Amino acid sequence: MRSKNEDSRRGPRALKILQHLADLAERGQAGGVHRSA
Repeated sequence: MRSKNEDSRRGPRALKILQHLADLAERGQAGGVHRSA
């Protein structure tokens, strides 16, 4: 993955994607959705 600074340069679209992925990851860990790990 790229550094956070490089991701922020891409624009609001990339930031929204990163935030969405982070949100899904947090929900997965909290809800126990991802158990393959």
